[in-house]
Amino acid sequence: MKKIVGIIAALALATSVFADPDVTPTVVTFDGKASLEWIADLDAKTTGMKNSEEATFKVKFISEGTKENPNGAPEMWGELKIKAAEVAAEAKLGSDAPDAFKLSVPTVESAKIHFTDDDFYVRMNIKAPGLSLGGGKYVLATRSDNDKWANPATSVALDGAQGFTLEFGLTDFLEFNLQFADNGQQISSAKKYAFVFDATLNGKGIDVEGLSITAGVGYSTAEEKAAIAAKASYKLAIDDKFYVTPSVGFAFKDKAKSLGAENTEPGFAEFKSVPDAVKPNVPNKCTDGVSFALVSDLDNSYGFLFSVYDSTFVPGLKVGADFQADLKDFDAGWEFNAAAKYSNTFDIWTLDANFGLKLLNAMKKTNAGFLYGFGISTDDSLIQKTKLYINYVGETAEKLGGKNLKGTVTVGTQIHF
Repeated sequence: MKKIVGIIAALALATSVFADPDVTPTVVTFDGKASLEWIADLDAKTTGMKNSEEATFKVKFISEGTKENPNGAPEMWGELKIKAAEVAAEAKLGSDAPDAFKLSVPTVESAKIHFTDDDFYVRMNIKAPGLSLGGGKYVLATRSDNDKWANPATSVALDGAQGFTLEFGLTDFLEFNLQFADNGQQISSAKKYAFVFDATLNGKGIDVEGLSITAGVGYSTAEEKAAIAAKASYKLAIDDKFYVTPSVGFAFKDKAKSLGAENTEPGFAEFKSVPDAVKPNVPNKCTDGVSFALVSDLDNSYGFLFSVYDSTFVPGLKVGADFQADLKDFDAGWEFNAAAKYSNTFDIWTLDANFGLKLLNAMKKTNAGFLYGFGISTDDSLIQKTKLYINYVGETAEKLGGKNLKGTVTVGTQIHF
């Protein structure tokens, strides 16, 4: 009884502990630039000058902030965390200024009652459960931001789900989660229920650093279908930078099922493969290393992705490539992408170059597309606060839905802050 009273007291006192988000208006951006360019469009056969101006003014009225109660008791306490997003208004030359700012809707990020006893813990999450299993992103050399190559996930369905999640286990060893929900206020004949139970083994607790195994099951009386998911990964360090992480995941619901597996050897970096004027063929989110991934519904589809990316071998050079296909129906289609970007500064000069290639095979017919560009520019030491530059971009991608362009040459100067 004393412990329950202690929890209620912790929750009651929580709201007076932390400060609110800062509501002092702050100028975030007051910037601009002006440029004069001479442009030769080799396809339209036009030449001429172009004036451009940019000016931006942005005011932050309220900073992003969170408010949470502290761990006020050694064994039992109520955790509540709320969050308010930043509120700002921005005006740009050539566009209408915003009439006023609007407050963002705050969110409850966490609401848990904690019970602890040394390494053993119990947490009762009183936010409505999501009733999902599996999921999570694989770390791949390319395409890590693509849901197609994510760990398989599933869930059970229950309209208007209301309930809780019970989290308990031993720190750094075993973790259990039980989600339980009903369909809210209903008469007894209309009541529906759902649960999801999963368990995770952390290898650190058994001296196998880097090992993680998770398995779970769920069921809903509303749809009368069971859902099962499992995933396992093992991170093995090679040296301070490189490591290998084989991973596998599985998800099943009624007759629908999917399998995912990957292996990767990364450090982290990002690059943009082609100029803003054309679409990239290798995504911006890339990782140094080599990886392969397999995703399947264990019936009609076996998607395969092989990726390689490096930003360390040559200073200023970033290269990436990937190959993807359906192994069960290889003749139906496959895709190969490659991109390279080079940027380096020599004294006052900066040299930039990029190249993109896409090969797309559909029904045994292969089409190719290319994107390319290069440029050279000065820093501010030649003319203070002024940049001089010349660049060229081109494209040969009509068979892939793009255009065949001889390209555009731009010679310009830009004054900036």
